[in-house]
Amino acid sequence: MKKKKICFFNKDMKAGGVERQLYCLVNGLNRGKYDIMLLLCRKEGEFSDRISEGIGVHGLGIPYSRCNKIPIMIKLFFFLLKNRPDIFISFHSHLNTVSVIVCRLLAIKVGVCFPGHFPESRLARLRRFFYTRADVLISVSRGVRDSVVKNLHIPESGKNIIIENCVDIEDIEKKACEETGSGFPEMNRFTIVSAGRLSAEKNFDLLIRAARLLPVDCLVLIIGDGEQREYLENLAAEYGVRDRVLFTGFQPNPYRFIKRASVYVLPSDSEGLPTVLLEAMSLGVPCISSDYYGRTDDVIEHNVTGYVFPRGNHYELAKAVDFFRDEQNHEKIKRMIRNAGARVRDFSVENYVRKYERLFDEYLK
Repeated sequence: MKKKKICFFNKDMKAGGVERQLYCLVNGLNRGKYDIMLLLCRKEGEFSDRISEGIGVHGLGIPYSRCNKIPIMIKLFFFLLKNRPDIFISFHSHLNTVSVIVCRLLAIKVGVCFPGHFPESRLARLRRFFYTRADVLISVSRGVRDSVVKNLHIPESGKNIIIENCVDIEDIEKKACEETGSGFPEMNRFTIVSAGRLSAEKNFDLLIRAARLLPVDCLVLIIGDGEQREYLENLAAEYGVRDRVLFTGFQPNPYRFIKRASVYVLPSDSEGLPTVLLEAMSLGVPCISSDYYGRTDDVIEHNVTGYVFPRGNHYELAKAVDFFRDEQNHEKIKRMIRNAGARVRDFSVENYVRKYERLFDEYLK
């Protein structure tokens, strides 16, 4: 039987949540059934070197930006005209509209992914025009799907589906065993760890505001880099907590720090399905999450698999940390950790890949 040609499209393969999911997917698909291509705006990033042999990795040779959308569209048109996959999957929301336009011109089946909560927009009607012309709309959680239905005014249907993100537990546990290395403090006191891109929607300033309400023996470790780093460092200095809020910068292996954390915190205002929270849960680290825009209960349930606090409230965040510092809550915390470990098993790589394969089999009959 002739293999079906599947092409995935993303900006690049730099370390990030979307890229990690794409890496797990293309490496996990059955290459006996599918001829897999990975197309990137620019062929670069840590994960691009880890793609299995036999998977064609291609680049358009142009970095993604809003200004580059027309050149990307032109290059994409000629790439697809030459290669003509049976189905084309845009894996990043910034590339969805471009992908739908080009695929419709070439009569190629197209699916678009929504990796995060879809906000309200004045352009909703225009975007709806393009998105309704896709063959399948893939949301990473119920919360994301709900935001697509509500804010794009796209009714629920058979083509508006959910495929939840995955967690590569085996790989995470292996990396978590590595030493933190020199240049970092011993994590032998109560340590709060948070990781992600240092940008406004991730709300790391909330964690810094909460830090000044916590005892001086608490250490806050913020893993990641981004446009807000200087602002956050200055904020920590302004609040007098610079000596106990440590910025590690980008870390190719954040799990060695997360594994040693006393508690993991997700302070975001908005998320799709935050895999970093699932990854911390898989390592047996108790988790605190904001009730971010989306659906928090897609991942974490208050007092069952973790602790959920009202987003934007640093007083409640400090209160949540105090809960995990209180020895009287030891048995409750152990129960949360057990429940969280069981919950994470629903997000295995195998389940994730199998759902995509069922999708392809349905649309490529």
